[in-house]
Amino acid sequence: MTHRFFSVAVLSLASSLAGAGAVDAATVTYTLNIDVPAQTWTVTAAASQGDNAGLALVSVPLVNVDFSVNLALPQARLNAPNVGTQGFYFNRVAGSAPVGAAQDTFGGGTDQLVYGFGQSAGSLSGNFGNVFTQKDYDALLLVAQGTFTGPLLPAFDTNQGAANVFTTPGGTATQAATLSFLVNFIPEPASVALLLSGVAMLAIRRR
Repeated sequence: MTHRFFSVAVLSLASSLAGAGAVDAATVTYTLNIDVPAQTWTVTAAASQGDNAGLALVSVPLVNVDFSVNLALPQARLNAPNVGTQGFYFNRVAGSAPVGAAQDTFGGGTDQLVYGFGQSAGSLSGNFGNVFTQKDYDALLLVAQGTFTGPLLPAFDTNQGAANVFTTPGGTATQAATLSFLVNFIPEPASVALLLSGVAMLAIRRR
């Protein structure tokens, strides 16, 4: 069954990490998809093309959700002889807001940075250990997913949150990007209201 989406553009603002200025024209869009009947949600992240080298840090300010959430940001641990890590394995937060993680730009050694997150699909490379299994990812990067119990619907706290992007592919320098927030409802609110109206009319007829 195909669901129709009702989209709401919430707000755009510059993230304010200490010591980091916004990259000119670089934008990261966080999209919150809410399945109202199922009481589930997902959050994705997309980075603008041509003005950065992909996501280095994701920090999503969610409210009205059940913690802890399933943090889906890809990560991998490499086996010997290439012992190290890849992806979003640094400072992973799933039990409180904001949820997210970062790539370890200060790790050095065999820890490998991955470029293009939020811009193109891919798969973390190499031989993997048993610790981390989140390996494949889409261009629209799945950040987290979970449930809510209401009565309030999941939402963004637009006073918080951040996103850092790599300034160049192959480098370790990152800067804060401008944030854009988008909310999708499944089904759209008009359909929900119509459904509730129909249920109420049926109850009146039965009476």
